Formats: sequence, structure tokens, C-alpha cells
Amino acid sequence: TKAGSTRETADSIAKALINNGCSVDICTPTEPINLKKYQGVIIGSAIRMGQVLPDIKKFAQNNSAELSKIPTSIYILCTTLKHDTPENRATAQTYVNPLKEYVSPVSIGLFAGKMDYSKLKFFARFAAKRMVKEPEGDYRDWPQIHNFANNYYRLVIESHT
Repeated sequence: TKAGSTRETADSIAKALINNGCSVDICTPTEPINLKKYQGVIIGSAIRMGQVLPDIKKFAQNNSAELSKIPTSIYILCTTLKHDTPENRATAQTYVNPLKEYVSPVSIGLFAGKMDYSKLKFFARFAAKRMVKEPEGDYRDWPQIHNFANNYYRLVIESHT
């Protein structure tokens, strides 16, 4: 996460999984991690300029062999979905494609994101305000995010116990 909204979303997903009795670790994509100890993995990324974050793509690429053995889900956050239309969902779905080169996800969460200018560095803030003209706001649908987490639990964890 660059501005914190993906981490906040990961925290919320983790809380939902913990409420279902799971043990959860939240890691950054640059941390060394032994994926063999996990029953499942959820990869989350913000979308910047129509792309998953480079560190997330690199994580998926570097760990594709292990991720192919573990039920893995992907979620993305993008302001494209602040207006949740079929057209915007189709666009958001394409943002996941680079990760699908390395991971066969058991589920995909497409969520509206958050734009908080105060969390952005100068150039990113300038681009968001002046070039992209992205309005500030939190567009995340928390019930939808919790539903994604609970469905992941039922699909992956509950069905394998």
C-alpha cells in the first residue's frame, strides 16, 4: 500500500477471518515469507494508473510456484469502482490480469478505493488532483469487503477442515 487504504482493507479482512477463528499474518510484498506454513493467501493491491503495484506483481511472480499450491485470492482497490457499474467492473477486472499470469485465484475482490490527498507524495497528489481530477473520498464498501473475507473463509478454510 502506498497511502494506507490497502493496509486498512487488509486489516479489516484479517479481522473478519480472525472472527471466524483463523490465525492471520499481514505481510508486505517485500518481506521474506515462507508460504509453506499457510493454508491460504490473500493478495491485495491498490491500483495506480490502471496497474497493480509493482511490488505486488513481483511478489506474485517470485512466489508463483508456492502460490500454485495454496488457495490464493486477490483483491484490488480502485477508484474506478466508486461508481459500481458493469462497465467499471469489467475495467477493474482487467487490472487483475497481470497477477493472473502468476496466480490462479480462487476468488477475486474488486473494491472501490479511497483517495486521501494528505497521504500522497507531491507528484502523486498533483497527478490525482490536476491530471486525473480524482476527487478525494473513501468509496470502500465495508460490507462488500467483509463478505469477500467471509466467502474466502468458507471457500478455503472451512471446506478444508
